[in-house]
Amino acid sequence: MNGLNQFVAKNRRYVRRVGTDLCAIIILGIPVLVLFAGVEPYHRGFNCDDESIRYPYKDNTIPSIVNYLYSTIIPIVTIIIVEVLYYKKSAEKYRKTRDEDRSEDSIVAEKSSPQRSHLLWQIYCRLAPFVFGALISQLTTDIAKYSIGRLRPHFIDVCQPQTRDGHQFSL
Repeated sequence: MNGLNQFVAKNRRYVRRVGTDLCAIIILGIPVLVLFAGVEPYHRGFNCDDESIRYPYKDNTIPSIVNYLYSTIIPIVTIIIVEVLYYKKSAEKYRKTRDEDRSEDSIVAEKSSPQRSHLLWQIYCRLAPFVFGALISQLTTDIAKYSIGRLRPHFIDVCQPQTRDGHQFSL
């Protein structure tokens, strides 16, 4: 436990930032999970003559899981690759400067040498806003969907409601 206390004392600014970010992400994540798991959306009535809900049903061309993976995995991998390349470029520039100049400036350069912890921090600083933005986007979309309650364009084809006299309504 002593090692953890030393780490926190030495890196208080970083710990505070990570803690704040985690709290914000949790605060945004809870409503997303609640809406997904247990909230009943608004149920809107419909008119069978409404042309906007009379389209034929077409199966998804792209499954939802693939959409979520592409919209999160590709940006995350891209962010990590760009930060690693930038880190390598900075490390190479530092080595070149250190080898060429052994004067007083090199002492300053050694203090600002790139470190792996710096790389991880830069990756974190880029990924945290991305995750925060993704959660904001998901929460906004879910709130709009659940509160507006608009029927799907293929509602009539899928549900095949019955008229008052018992006849099946179809396209």
